[in-house]
Amino acid sequence: MSTTQQELTRVTPEIGVMSITPPERQNAHEMLDKLIDGGMVCSTHDPNIAAAMMEFARKRHILLTEALGAFRMQPGWELAFTKLQVDTDPKAKLVYSVSNYDDEGGGRDWNASTLLSFHKPLLNMVRTHLGIDLVDKIRIDDQSSPLNFEFKGIGKYISIDGRERTLVAIGGLDLRDGSPAAEKVMAEARGKTEEEKRRKGLGNLMRMRAKVMQRADTNCEERLIWSYGFRSSYTKGELDNKLIVCVRPIETGYHPDPEIQKMLIQNILNRRTMAQNALYGAPPAQSLPPAISTETAERLVAATGAHTIQNQLTGEPEPTEPEVKQCTPDVCYGQGSNHVKACSLPVNETAKTKAAEPDNAWVIPGKGPARGLRINDPKVTPETLFALRKEYAEAINPEGELRDKLNDEAVDFYSSALREVQKEIQRRNLKDEETKY
Repeated sequence: MSTTQQELTRVTPEIGVMSITPPERQNAHEMLDKLIDGGMVCSTHDPNIAAAMMEFARKRHILLTEALGAFRMQPGWELAFTKLQVDTDPKAKLVYSVSNYDDEGGGRDWNASTLLSFHKPLLNMVRTHLGIDLVDKIRIDDQSSPLNFEFKGIGKYISIDGRERTLVAIGGLDLRDGSPAAEKVMAEARGKTEEEKRRKGLGNLMRMRAKVMQRADTNCEERLIWSYGFRSSYTKGELDNKLIVCVRPIETGYHPDPEIQKMLIQNILNRRTMAQNALYGAPPAQSLPPAISTETAERLVAATGAHTIQNQLTGEPEPTEPEVKQCTPDVCYGQGSNHVKACSLPVNETAKTKAAEPDNAWVIPGKGPARGLRINDPKVTPETLFALRKEYAEAINPEGELRDKLNDEAVDFYSSALREVQKEIQRRNLKDEETKY
């Protein structure tokens, strides 16, 4: 186990941030490097390592976290670190310029100092990484103008101390004539002459008015995550060279004491079950399935050609085939044994004896070459028996449109035929590997 893995499984005697030792600082540095280099998420229950990781992330990247100083981690909780790479390519449509309204989305004049803000899809990703759920969003302006929108957003998240907290933010955009936002757009327009500046300012204002509601909605969501240190805009150089590192608490139920950990995990399951029951009702009590009838069991046995189902239902042992003794030239074991020509009951005599007895064996139906022959006829080869078994089994379990056309009479017929073929296969003591089937 590496040093980093050991630190992940180590719990300090006290829950809270104490002095960060050099080994803990080194482990935090290694964990953050692994996250930045290729990992998607890493978590730790050690507050010392978590504090060191946030310190490194704040210096080298854009850190979004609620914990700005000392904090305490509740038992069963960990801090998860996730990363988010922002694509500043204008074709990705994740960011837009707020410092140059003339080239808002084209990116022709973007440089390292261009201020960029986030479009709605990127804001949704940031909210997901931070664990903020948008509960409600309400329009609160007087709705007297289509150029003025103001929204009130309500979000919920789990704080580092394990408690649920509520975020409330109000954001909007007013682009009516004479409003501060409209005057700012007109004042920041670029041009060689005053007339050119005025034309470009009106053009920029018309483009912004076309999506005034979307911009107001995005502004409201931006303000929801401002409490995490999120800024309304970043320079292109920052987003190109740095990652956004998001920190959020997750409840895993981990605790060094196995008994306490078991209790914490059970509490998590109980809370989730209670929420589900409150929404959809408690699930019905589990009961054993009803027992199937003997007729149904026999039908299943006939369809599968096996006794396993019936034996499981009745608890009886599986039937075994009677042992067939092999005669020798010196010893004959009588009727039912495998005779040889030199024993006291030759093969031809056995055939005569059997031929004299009435034969009530099943007659093979159908259109095949074995049609009309009795199932125990020597002309019925093992290959024919296995082919019949396959044909009858497929007839009982058809696919596609044939399944709907199968009636009870056909099932009974093929089940009976399959049972007769299976009996003959067992009587001859045939095995599947002896044939091409």
